[in-house]
Amino acid sequence: MTLPELHPLAQVAKSLGMSERWVRQKLAEGAEHTRLGHKIRFTDEQVEALISSHAQVPVKQSITTGRRKKAS
Repeated sequence: MTLPELHPLAQVAKSLGMSERWVRQKLAEGAEHTRLGHKIRFTDEQVEALISSHAQVPVKQSITTGRRKKAS
């Protein structure tokens, strides 16, 4: 059996460029994580899920003048 590599909360926060408080807030909002006793750890998949949950999809908006063209 191969065990997954587990990353500590502080390491995940630092690698994301965010504070530990921000990561803890995401945990309170339901982000997946692994808890071993009082220690919070993340697998690679859980870190990827945390990142992808904040991916922004550009919204395509059409520009209109507010007037419709008359049919010729």
